[in-house]
Amino acid sequence: ITTVAGTSSGGYSGDGGPAVSAQLNNPKGVTVDVAGAIYISDNLNNCIRKVDNGIITTVAGTGQSGYSGDGGAATSAQLASPDGVFVNGSGSIYICDRGNHRVRMVEKNFYLEWVDATDALYEERVEISWKRIKADALVYMVSRDGTLISVVASSDSVYNDAKGDAGNTYTYSVSVKDMHGRKHIPVSDAGSRIIFAPQNLSASDGRYTNKTRLTWDDISQIEAGYRIERKLSEGTGAFTKIAEVKANISAFDDSSGVISQKYQYRVRAFDESGSVSTYSNEDDGWKTPVLPPLNLTASYGIFPNKVVISWTDQTKDEIGFRIYRDNNLRHITAANDTTWTDNAPQSGVVHTYGVSTVKQDGSESERVTTKG
Repeated sequence: ITTVAGTSSGGYSGDGGPAVSAQLNNPKGVTVDVAGAIYISDNLNNCIRKVDNGIITTVAGTGQSGYSGDGGAATSAQLASPDGVFVNGSGSIYICDRGNHRVRMVEKNFYLEWVDATDALYEERVEISWKRIKADALVYMVSRDGTLISVVASSDSVYNDAKGDAGNTYTYSVSVKDMHGRKHIPVSDAGSRIIFAPQNLSASDGRYTNKTRLTWDDISQIEAGYRIERKLSEGTGAFTKIAEVKANISAFDDSSGVISQKYQYRVRAFDESGSVSTYSNEDDGWKTPVLPPLNLTASYGIFPNKVVISWTDQTKDEIGFRIYRDNNLRHITAANDTTWTDNAPQSGVVHTYGVSTVKQDGSESERVTTKG
């Protein structure tokens, strides 16, 4: 045998501390609830004491004999020499208030300790969770911004809301509804779902003559598409939408920009409801004209059986140069070459040689010419 509450002397003390160090005064009744907590009818102290995990508290009565408090907090009500005590399956306490010739009930207030709603963690849902109450005769009422969205069984402690608009923050509340239909105090938390923004946006820097190519990482699983915006890179002008692409596309070619004009780009995802993600990073890009070679020269009567052509390369990213003789393509050089030899000219004939720069996308510069 062990002592679970009280000391060897009568009195009224110890609330908030170990039950075995607390004083009781002529305890008359005892019961245990479904969670294992002990309820004691502390007769001469005119109150009901509770021992939960070894800690004692007063759950009804003030310590003074009398009759008052119906409709208010049980710890502010007066009892008179209570004898028996009983706790039902829902946690309500029934007290034999002997001196008042009544049976009093302390209704269980199913107050959730905490509610947690995920904030911008998932694309497809907000996860609302709470600490489950150890009682069966109840349900959980889940609301979003004050509107009931679900009734959840007593065995559950999580609800997923997939219907709130992405990017909006809502107040989620969970309250307990007991077997008598009474709804208890709700506990709330803010939560939101998100559309994952595209990442690693890159805009080509003058690589193409007819477009600026944009690429990004598509990490969203719920997007309906992507919205591309552009503004002048220099200055304080506003971004404007220039295009939208469908879901799962992660590239776009902007052919509408002015050649050599630098633009700043950004991209965001949107879903079927029109909700949008935050923006990607911003990146500058532009398309550029293909610059022709400079200082083209051709040997003139110097060699008996060849003509040597040379030029200055003013382009950094060409794939080569096209060589023409009398408007006919004769050769395509490698990138960065600055000379070519025509080993089959017609003797005594003055030929017109032309050279143009060629870029990766197949675009070609203006052709410069000379005679040799």
